[in-house]
Amino acid sequence: MKKILLSLTVVSSLLLANETQNLSQTIITKAMKSYQNKNYKVALEEFLKIKSFSDSAKVDYYIGRSYYELGDYEQALAAYERVAINEPNNKRVILETAQTYFMLGMYDEARSRFDIILADPTVPEIVKSNILTRLNTIDSKTKKHFTNFGVLVGYGFDTNINNTTGVSSYSVYIPQLTTNLNLTPEKEKDSTFQEIGAVFNHIYKYAENLAFRNGATFYRQVYTEDSSKDLSLISFSTTPIYTVDKTNYMMTFGIDHIWYDDEAYLNNYYIAPKISHLIKDNLIYEGSIKVTQKDFFKPNTNKDSISYELSNKIMQQDNKYGIIGLEAILGTEKRDKNVRTDVSRDYFTLRLNHTYKLSSQISLNSNISYSDVDYKYKDINFLTKRDDEIYNIGVGLSYEYSKQATIGLTYNYTNQNS
Repeated sequence: MKKILLSLTVVSSLLLANETQNLSQTIITKAMKSYQNKNYKVALEEFLKIKSFSDSAKVDYYIGRSYYELGDYEQALAAYERVAINEPNNKRVILETAQTYFMLGMYDEARSRFDIILADPTVPEIVKSNILTRLNTIDSKTKKHFTNFGVLVGYGFDTNINNTTGVSSYSVYIPQLTTNLNLTPEKEKDSTFQEIGAVFNHIYKYAENLAFRNGATFYRQVYTEDSSKDLSLISFSTTPIYTVDKTNYMMTFGIDHIWYDDEAYLNNYYIAPKISHLIKDNLIYEGSIKVTQKDFFKPNTNKDSISYELSNKIMQQDNKYGIIGLEAILGTEKRDKNVRTDVSRDYFTLRLNHTYKLSSQISLNSNISYSDVDYKYKDINFLTKRDDEIYNIGVGLSYEYSKQATIGLTYNYTNQNS
């Protein structure tokens, strides 16, 4: 009787094995077909069924690949690690593990495994190229310090360096004398000038969503005909930048120190909160408010003032027409002392910028702007309120010599009517 029972058990086991083998082959066929057709959800379900009765490294590999394609990187990593236990030198698994670490933002772990693949001389060049691209991305994401530097060299011509009115004479009423005094203004005088400047920017990435941008600007303008008009500037600023989704929140603190005729002339202290929002992939909005305190040195301290400026800018990038930016600025300036009539003013500026790529390295840059400035008080000499209209047109070419260096040539024309 025992022999009969034993025989029945052996026969049953053989029948179950045959049935399981047939079932396994059906599931494997369905799993591989779904995987090749990129139907990763169905493929994963089938591979998990196979794993329940056939625990192999190959099955774990396809489970990991399916999880990866579905965006479940933690589960993909777990599957690859199971394969690595039995096949620690499997280059394909090392590469897939590196890719998964990259997607998880675990860049040190990803880099160490990418380096293993790069050290293998049998790896195809296309694979190495893709790895180097990944490593460059890791560098940009993990790099803490970014710097750039620019130099400006220019030559210009000013048709009226004395800022004269263009009239031959004018009358000023003198209350003490109860009469008009005829005055002759300075004659218009032109002069060429040279300018040189340098701009330095440094960005420190403190965290993924927090950075600090620091900048320094140096500028000097020297007139050929009259050195008393020479101008020098040094400017420093710092800006914390906080990023949430598609929006950057910034707050700039800055100071400008200006020399005029080689003597200390003016200090500007300013604060400027700013927002930059990516509306869609090719459309950006920027808005800012700037508050500036102007402190003049003697003998011009009676020109001290505070100004408020509101800026709204929209920029759009088009593959066919290039980058187009439109900016509108509203501002007002209020005098600190009541002795000057040429300080307090309201102003408005409308500016259009355009950058168009002529080739992969050469860009055409153009801009046009219009400003209207209305002074609030009557001029003490002309007994009328001053009104300025300023037109500016600029055009230039820039050549991208490398990713780190760009050379540009720009022409600007400014016409101010007062």
